[in-house]
Amino acid sequence: MFSRRGGNLKRQRVWILLSRKTCVSHAYQSDYDTAILVSGDRDYVPLVEKVKSLGKRVHIVFFDGR
Repeated sequence: MFSRRGGNLKRQRVWILLSRKTCVSHAYQSDYDTAILVSGDRDYVPLVEKVKSLGKRVHIVFFDGR
């Protein structure tokens, strides 16, 4: 699990950037019709918007922290 401290924050950002690149790249290539994102992280909002603008469906699953 990543925390928002020090090196772990950098690692988390790298993973987010890599997942954005991969997901958008595959959307451009029409490798999928529907993406399922399991995250409650707002860092993925630009990714969801871009994938939807390419005509793909996005389902978001997250777990309530309560």
